This record gives sequence, C-alpha cells and structure tokens, in this order.
Amino acid sequence: MNKKGVLSIFLAVMTTFIIIYAFIVLGNTGKINDRIVGMDAIKLGELYQIGEDARSYIDNAAHYSKGPALYLFEKNGLFPECGEMETYFLWKNKTHECYPDENSISFGIRSAFASIINPYLENYLLYDITLDYVTPADLKFKDSAIMGYPFDSLVVNNDPFYSVSQGFSVDYDYPFDYGEIQNHVMQINDQCKDKEGMALKNCVDSEINKVNIFESRRSREWIFGGCGSTDEAMLNAFAEKYNDCASSHDYKCDCPSAAYDPRINIQGQVAVLGNESSLLGLPFNAGAMLPGARLVKQKNFIDLAVSGAVNPICRSDRRMFRVCVKQPFRVRIGNERKQLMTRFAFYVDDGFAPEPVVVSERNDKKAFEWLPSGSADVEEYRVFVYKKGLVPDYSTYDIVLRETNSDEKLSFMKDTTIYDIEVVAVDFDGNCMISGKKQKCK
Repeated sequence: MNKKGVLSIFLAVMTTFIIIYAFIVLGNTGKINDRIVGMDAIKLGELYQIGEDARSYIDNAAHYSKGPALYLFEKNGLFPECGEMETYFLWKNKTHECYPDENSISFGIRSAFASIINPYLENYLLYDITLDYVTPADLKFKDSAIMGYPFDSLVVNNDPFYSVSQGFSVDYDYPFDYGEIQNHVMQINDQCKDKEGMALKNCVDSEINKVNIFESRRSREWIFGGCGSTDEAMLNAFAEKYNDCASSHDYKCDCPSAAYDPRINIQGQVAVLGNESSLLGLPFNAGAMLPGARLVKQKNFIDLAVSGAVNPICRSDRRMFRVCVKQPFRVRIGNERKQLMTRFAFYVDDGFAPEPVVVSERNDKKAFEWLPSGSADVEEYRVFVYKKGLVPDYSTYDIVLRETNSDEKLSFMKDTTIYDIEVVAVDFDGNCMISGKKQKCK
C-alpha cells in the first residue's frame, strides 16, 4: 500500500470518529436544549396571552369611552377659558372670545376622553397588573381620531422581561366644525347689541328663530335657554334669577322671585341639586332657604328676609344667554343612544345708551332732582349746568354717582331760578345720549 492509500484510510477513520463523537456529545446537549426551549416557549406563550388580554381590555375601554367622551366634550362647551354661566361655559364674555379652534378642540376632546377611560383602566383586575392612567398629554387628536401614546409600556414580567404597548386608537365619524355656530353668534351680537332688558332677550330669541330656519337644511336646531335634565333645568332657572340679582348694580333690593326646589343646597357660592352644580355670583349669607322668604341683595352678599318692608326689585343687567345646538348625531352610552348637544353661553356686547331722565325743580327752588334712569347699568350721571336762556357747555360737567336702587331720588344743589341743568346717564361701558345722539362719554 502506498502512502496515498494509507493517508486516505486515516482520514476516513478520523472523520468517522469525529462524526460519532459529535453525535454523542452534541446529541446529549441538544436534548437538554430541547427541554429548555420548550419551557421558554410555554412561558413566552403565557406572557404573550397576558399581554394580549391587557391590550384587548385597553382597546375595549377606548371603544366604550368614545361615545361618552364626545357627549361630555359637547356638554362642557369645549372647555374654554372665558368662564361659566350657570352650568354652561362661555364662548364669549364681556372682554374675550373663546370660540372653538384647533387647539381648544384638541385639548377638550383629549381631556374628556382621559376622564372617561381612566375609571375603566383603574378597574382592570386580571393577573395583578395595574394599567397606567392616561393624561391628555398621552393622547393625540388628529383627523377626527384619538390615538393613545402612553409614555411607558406595560411591563408584563421582569424575569424574563416582557412588555407590551398600551397604545390604542379610535376614530370619530364627526366633523368637529363650529365655524358656522360662531358666525351665527357674531350675527346675533351685531343685531342685538343696541338693545337691553326684555328688548334684548326678545331680539336674541328672534335671531335664533332665523338661525333655525337656516340650520334646518342641516338638521340642526338651536334651543334658546339651554337644555338638560329636569334637575339641571331647575337648578339653572334658580341660578339665573339668583345671578341676575347678584350682578345687579342695585343693592338693598329684593331679588326677583325664582322657582326654588327645596332640594337645592347652597354652599357659599355654589348651588347643588342632585349631580349638578352651579356657581353663584355672590355668597349666600343665610344658612338655608326658607319657604316664602325673600332674597335680599346687599353690596357683597345675598341675605334672606322673612319679614319687614318689601324693597324695590333689583334691576337685571343680563347680557349673557344659554344655548344648546342639537346636532344631527347620536352616540352610544351604555345601552342608550343619546342626542349630541353642543352647549355654550355667550355675552352680547353693550352698545345701548341708557334711557334719559326727567329733571324737575325741588319745591324750595334750591335744587334739581330726578328719578333714576330706566336702564339698569348706569354708572353715573353727568350734570351740565348753564344759565337760563343759554345752551349747555358739554366740555364741563359735574358727576352724581348712581342710585342705591330704583326707589332713590337723586338731586343736584343749584338755584333753579338762575340755572338750568341737563342730566346725562352714562353706563359702565361709557355709552350715553347727548342731545338725542348716542355717543361714548368715556
């Protein structure tokens, strides 16, 4: 046998030996790995199922929160920054406009959604896992959809480590368009700003009737005075009268009577009835309402009177109005499908010059006197003095401050045999009427 044959036999023997060795050693090792991999697969499957159960719960919670969040969002008037009137948020107050825009809509719906979904997340009871609360910052609103992007993943297990995303997404088939409503409010303001009192209320009512003729093609309806449950309507009716009195510039006067439900509980400056509450313009100084008692406005609070002389009625200067816009959409809340109502209140600008006063001479001829203007929002009276037979100089005047209430007679000391006077009422916005012409006096 030559050297080449010997080498071939040697290589064959060594190859066989290596294969046998590898089969024995690595085969035993493979059996051990099969056992470990099998156990890991089972554990991984369990963790996967736990994670999927949590994710499924989050998705369902988001789905069930969708309708109630939109309902709450519309009810709370898009969470504007212009304050509240009774149980309604203002889209326009005396000094600012808070009409819905991209930012306020996004923040409003995200805030509403977070408040609805969090109780669901809190009540997750499987596998001793706690789901994280959602904040508005964890949510994104875009293209009528809410997407959840919680900062932290949900840790299902630490050893081995396994986590899942807590994200979710829900789509709203809803326009979120309030531009037409804003245009209507601006139109009402322009048409009615030169009126006050009952004439102002009638003007707003008339303009809303015109709006409803226009909106009928969209199946939307404006409801003047608001909407809501029986308790809320009762609370708003009481709070409106109370706040009309609280905002009156009169004092030592009786508040207009209001339908009062004995279930209404007044705590400081908050009235509560059932699950509804309303801010009040002044604190209530009495412990509780009494049947047949009168509300009496003082300078800084409202008191209760069960006897004594009746005071003049406090004159209202209300220029804010509640509205509900019935949308052509319903949302599912539990087993019900509820009508969507866009609720808000707005302020009508004051462009009305106060009613003039009638001046007379006092019997002793030493002073002029007059009864208060019929307008409720007079701040002061400007008195222009001139000698009889001449015309007033409107560049110089004296000031008499407004009356305590409508019963008070005002006077200005001057010899009525030598002088005449012209008295001009000026309201808190500077509106006045001089020589029959409306103008700004300040």
